[in-house]
Amino acid sequence: MSNKQLTSVTAQGSADNATTATKAVTAAVKAKYHLAVEPKASAAAVKTGEDVTFTWTLSNDGSDANDLTATVTCEPELTGQTLYDTTGKAVAGSKVTIPKLEPDKPLTVELKGKAPSTNTVVACLELREKNTTNPAASGSASVTVNPNAALTLAAASGTAAAKAGGIVTVSWQATKTGTDPVFGAGVMVKPIAQGRIIEAWADSDTPVRPRALDGGVWVPLRDLNTTPTAHVKARVYVFPSAPATPIKVNAYARSDSTRRTEDQPVSLTVTRERTLRCTYEKTPAIVPGDTTEPTLLVFTVTNEGPSDCQDAAIDIQRPSAFTLRQATLNGEPTDVDQSKGTWKIARGLLPADGIAQIVADVEADPDLPAPTVSVPATLSSSETGTGTATSGSPDHPVTPRSDITLRLDTATRETQVGSDASYGFTIGNDGPSTAADLTLTVTLQAAGPTVTVKKENAPDFTIDTTKPTTTNLIWKGKLPPGDDRPLTIKATTGTAPGKITLTAKLTQKDATNNKETERARTQPITTTVTAKK
Repeated sequence: MSNKQLTSVTAQGSADNATTATKAVTAAVKAKYHLAVEPKASAAAVKTGEDVTFTWTLSNDGSDANDLTATVTCEPELTGQTLYDTTGKAVAGSKVTIPKLEPDKPLTVELKGKAPSTNTVVACLELREKNTTNPAASGSASVTVNPNAALTLAAASGTAAAKAGGIVTVSWQATKTGTDPVFGAGVMVKPIAQGRIIEAWADSDTPVRPRALDGGVWVPLRDLNTTPTAHVKARVYVFPSAPATPIKVNAYARSDSTRRTEDQPVSLTVTRERTLRCTYEKTPAIVPGDTTEPTLLVFTVTNEGPSDCQDAAIDIQRPSAFTLRQATLNGEPTDVDQSKGTWKIARGLLPADGIAQIVADVEADPDLPAPTVSVPATLSSSETGTGTATSGSPDHPVTPRSDITLRLDTATRETQVGSDASYGFTIGNDGPSTAADLTLTVTLQAAGPTVTVKKENAPDFTIDTTKPTTTNLIWKGKLPPGDDRPLTIKATTGTAPGKITLTAKLTQKDATNNKETERARTQPITTTVTAKK
């Protein structure tokens, strides 16, 4: 609204009996108009460096408006911005002079340039009358400026081979495009359920470890504005329990000025492998038949990994001389399958680096021979990819122990020429082991008479008469614990009187060196042979 001076107003009045007169009167009359500004931007959002045009349409609803000024501001300024007046002519500065704005004849003012590197550009036009401070009308428009930059992320390889319980390195490539710099850029390597991220790094930067053991890793990309490509690597530990199914390791890139990328997965092809090792533990020597001390066979089974092992089992090839009293698994009694002639013990799950100790408490048959007994074992699993190995020897030392006695029960002390001399022995074994490889040697040394021993008179002996005056009788055999073995000899004397001297010695072969060891002997006995009366 504006005030205007009108000076040529004429008033005429008349009245009865009055003289007609004319007089000019000056009066103030208000001219009415209404100014409006309608702003418009060429686009709601642009990228840095793209063209931007702000247009203001000026209109008047009323009488003519003269001597107007349009003042344009832009915060921040457009790059290379230019202001155009209502005729389309470029003007310097920020003001456009409008001599007249007629009703129903709108005019336009434009501001053109390129979007600067910022978040938002706001442009405002204020329309003022001459010699006034406050604008009669104004209008502003804004444009969102998105940086001319983008981040992309791609897996360097879509798949990678990994072992359950092993470590694998996976990688991605991050790329920056566009002319604007990015700030706060990085790649997030996300945590996985079947493993954990050990560390991750970009190119030659120092590796970054997760803050939490089961967390992801944020890898800063510090040089992306200088070198627009970065390679991010991560070392991933796959749990030994991970199944043989693909595992996805996801990562995404983002910055303060760009959107977060979609997850980019690397698929791990997981295989399960492990080596089971059976260690034969050294144990004290086995004494066959001894029940006073336990006889223990100890096996240690370890899973050397890298993967866990399902359904692990040990199959002990038991000797026939052993009777199983009890088996324990890690100190607890356990079931033993003896249906196939072996001692099979199921361990079940044996984790990587896991240990299981099996102890078999056995009774050794008294007949178990020296010097060793072999008790091998085999390991098995229901899973493929299971290797086996052994340490130590399955051979256990065997040291039989027997308490051997030799008695001369009967002996003829005097006889006549031509008559018989009889001798009776008893070999005893008080155990606990069977006494094997025994040899009883009986020597009859004649001085004067001759001595003859027939086989039927010494059925258990081998008779050696290589020397005229000496007869050796040899018995060989074994004796179980608790047994006694009687042996008899009947010798016939010759025609001359004299003496017969008997000696008896019991020896046993040492299985460790095959040498005979004396176990017992009798005192020499003399039989006097007299002439016939």
